[in-house]
Amino acid sequence: RMRMWDIKTGQMLYELEPYESAIASIAWSPDGHFIAYFNFNTPGLVVVRALDGAKVKQFTAEEVNVPQSVA
Repeated sequence: RMRMWDIKTGQMLYELEPYESAIASIAWSPDGHFIAYFNFNTPGLVVVRALDGAKVKQFTAEEVNVPQSVA
């Protein structure tokens, strides 16, 4: 799960609970407006707005070339 906090007020803004698995990888967009994350139960990459956590786009594993196995 991922929690977004307001550092000025200390208040939690929102929480993302992608499926029932821990987030394996996360990245911010260069402009800071979006967050992309991947976990092993997600069929690809999910992009959300940093401001409110609303899903913007979900890419399949094939679209982003995510390997199905690391072994």
